[in-house]
Amino acid sequence: MSRFPLVSFSDCVNPAEKEEYSVVVLGSTGSIGESTLRVIRQLTPRFRVEALCAGKQIKILAEQIREFSPKIVCVQSEVEEDALREECHARGIPLPEVVSGSAGLLEVARASEYDVMISAILGLGGMEATLESLARGKRVAMANKESLVVGGHLFVTLRESAENWGELVPVDSEHSALYQILFSLPSRERLRLVLTASGGPFLRTPLEELKRVTPEQAAAHPRWKMGRKISIDSATMMNKAFELHEAYWLFGVQEGFIDVVIHPESLVHGIVEEPDGCVYMHAACADMALPIQYALFHPRRGTMRGPSVLPGNSGATSLHFEKLDSSRFPAVELARRCLRASGNEALVFHIANEFAVEQFEEGRILFDSIVPSVANAVEQFSGARAHGVAELWDQVRELRVRLEELS
Repeated sequence: MSRFPLVSFSDCVNPAEKEEYSVVVLGSTGSIGESTLRVIRQLTPRFRVEALCAGKQIKILAEQIREFSPKIVCVQSEVEEDALREECHARGIPLPEVVSGSAGLLEVARASEYDVMISAILGLGGMEATLESLARGKRVAMANKESLVVGGHLFVTLRESAENWGELVPVDSEHSALYQILFSLPSRERLRLVLTASGGPFLRTPLEELKRVTPEQAAAHPRWKMGRKISIDSATMMNKAFELHEAYWLFGVQEGFIDVVIHPESLVHGIVEEPDGCVYMHAACADMALPIQYALFHPRRGTMRGPSVLPGNSGATSLHFEKLDSSRFPAVELARRCLRASGNEALVFHIANEFAVEQFEEGRILFDSIVPSVANAVEQFSGARAHGVAELWDQVRELRVRLEELS
């Protein structure tokens, strides 16, 4: 490693040594949150849900409260607080303590009765609570790449100054794969990390036809079952661009030592290359339950078993790897330029993409205009890097206003 990593490679707490392990789930009604609860459901009574945090999907949250009996829940605002109380009352569900907003998330993070936080809120909403949890020495299973893309430098600052830094364990399948490989190696010097990408639904689509892609087509990922926004980001390769940033911050590796290759089967999730050219590959079925389980049990492996990827077990009969075509997928090179810059280019990169995807969904821009519009925003609006969470949020709000003015 060439820079201090955010993950830890030693002194990990072993949850298997505890009779009961309590979990906080940020983003419980989203794709990762529901996968987490699926894992916990199968591992009960070893794991107990301490808190659930969600946005506006009140009916789903109420059912989760019925099943898992958390002590506290957090919703987006006071409007959702009232809606949740009404929903639980109407269905005869005992209501736990209810809080809301960013203050509510911080209240959950500051509670002492949990062992691990699953950070899976889409976007930047969970960043402050995640930082708070790490500063209090908790394990954070990190599924929220946006916080690292935009505020990775803030995580590093906290990592270097915190007296009781917790454990950051990645949940993204690619970063979990890389972490599992790296954790097992005796030396981590001069390694090359390789992220794999399926290529999405338009890997073979002629470039001139991309302008006719609809939001429904872009959201239909060929391998993974994911939320709509991340599926569109995968179609543009913007999601892989964000994952390059995530690997940069998590593992302390310079961007020149992080590669992306196309792997249509989506069975090999991460590759680590030694200086002598030998490689280690991590292969598993495309099921987020596996990296979630690993984050809960690390440094041991969990007891849930996924389908085998071996040929004799109805798995793969062959694996294919291709070089990334930057003319088809320019987002990755744009991500590299943002990492090499010294300002807030990464913040503009992320927020401008959010805005561009919204415009695409609304029919205001074409699919093949998403990445060029992000590149234009990075060129026009980048400035100084934020020195704290409050300043970062100010930059986000200001940028959204400027993007709206130009649209």
